[in-house]
Amino acid sequence: MAFANDFLEHEIILSVVDLSWNPSIEVSQNDTGRKLRCKISGMDIPAGATARIWASKPGGIVYNDCEVSGNDVLVALTNQMLAECTRIPAQIMIIYGDGKIIKTNRFRLDVKEEVGHTGTESKSESTYLDKILQEQSEKLDAAIAKIDINEIVQQVIAALPDAAEGRY
Repeated sequence: MAFANDFLEHEIILSVVDLSWNPSIEVSQNDTGRKLRCKISGMDIPAGATARIWASKPGGIVYNDCEVSGNDVLVALTNQMLAECTRIPAQIMIIYGDGKIIKTNRFRLDVKEEVGHTGTESKSESTYLDKILQEQSEKLDAAIAKIDINEIVQQVIAALPDAAEGRY
């Protein structure tokens, strides 16, 4: 473990070749000052590739963007990832090229109960889907801002059969 960029990093080696090995990492509820540094073996991560973590817990799923740094994938541990005291199966997806996906072997987050924990509501989380929805919302807002309602009304009136006779 080492401190890097204000986070305590746990290092784990994950493989895209040997999918039978399933390492486990012990973490504590609400310990969001930690990141996983997943060292990927069996491939060189291509430039421009992105990565996401998929984790499945009893209260929902976690599908979050990760940071790619060389051949490492950095995973921020979020409150939702650490909300339940249980063993959470997880996997890293590396997306590259024209949407090709390679997955690592599975690993487990063994979430231990925090002393004095008052409880975090467990629910699904997806920073990836949140980002896509935000981008689409911004595009929609921009398109709506370009609409000239008066011009549309004039076009509709001009298209009506009796418009040439001046009835509208």
